[in-house]
Amino acid sequence: MEKYHADSISHVFVKLQSSEAGLSSIEADARLKANGANVLPSAKVKMTRLKIFVNQWKSPLILILAF
Repeated sequence: MEKYHADSISHVFVKLQSSEAGLSSIEADARLKANGANVLPSAKVKMTRLKIFVNQWKSPLILILAF
C-alpha cells in the first residue's frame, strides 16, 4: 500500500497521473471504462424477526443479565 501522505504533492500527482485541476473528462471516462465504477457491492442480507431475536441470545452477557 502506497504511503501518499509521506510523499510530496508533486510526486503523488505523478504517481496517480493527475494534476491539481484533477482529471480531464476524457481521462476520467477512460479510467471509468478501464477500472469500472468506484462503488461497493451492496450486501443483501435478509434478517427476519426470528433471526434477530435468536442472534440477541447468542451473547453470553445477555444470558447473564437475563438470569
